[in-house]
Amino acid sequence: MGTSMYEPSFVSVMQPGSCGYLDKLGCWQPMFSLSDANALQTAGIVMPEKAIPMPAIHIGTPKPLHANTTKSTEHHFELEPPLAAATGVPATCSMWWDFTSRYGLGAVLACPSGLRKEGYFEGPDWARWARDNASAIIKHRPKVKDHNIWIITTIYATKEAWINVWGDKENVVSIGFSAGVEGIAKVAPSVEFSKSSSGSNWRTIPARGTSKEDVVVFFHGVEMEFTRIKFGTAGLREVRGKAQVVQDPEDKEAWYEVGVKTVGF
Repeated sequence: MGTSMYEPSFVSVMQPGSCGYLDKLGCWQPMFSLSDANALQTAGIVMPEKAIPMPAIHIGTPKPLHANTTKSTEHHFELEPPLAAATGVPATCSMWWDFTSRYGLGAVLACPSGLRKEGYFEGPDWARWARDNASAIIKHRPKVKDHNIWIITTIYATKEAWINVWGDKENVVSIGFSAGVEGIAKVAPSVEFSKSSSGSNWRTIPARGTSKEDVVVFFHGVEMEFTRIKFGTAGLREVRGKAQVVQDPEDKEAWYEVGVKTVGF
């Protein structure tokens, strides 16, 4: 679905067009925004052509999502009642998922209130735009050379997120699921998740204050990496013509190779 947020960020600071980086704790650190036309013009950064915002779309409640290192097993209460009792999932649920880790590190995300998607209509070549504007970006925010920065193109936000991360291969995390007959009959059913009482390292990320501000749990975007070129001008001659290079605005002797990667496209 994209890049997940271990520390979900509020939509007021992480929106389509936001540019920033994830720090060592996984927190979003904003640097500038493509919505600030005056700042972009002053910095010489050109807004992507055809970057037209699309209306927010509610995409319903997905199944619990998990990391690549995590295995999911589906169970049904009527078929396995003894096993169900051991999970700590309420008996009112009709089914549940067990999550285990094959390599010791496991992670699960559930969004019981559903997800909404915000982004741009298809059109801009974001990777090309990042390369074309790399020199202006590093001049505008020299700190980008110290981080892999992201240009956010799509966000997935929710009113409440449940996150569980563990490092024990013996740990089992369970999530129950229930839906009424009316809900099951609908295209977008009304469902309810329940966290297990066992294996519980659950973190609940609620909306902030009374504004009910949503939190971003996944995003798509372009990742830019600035790698310093070694060996001065000799190294520069070696990569020039083969890669995108930009000069450090704070050190005229330093040059950086620009790597660009798209995620979620």
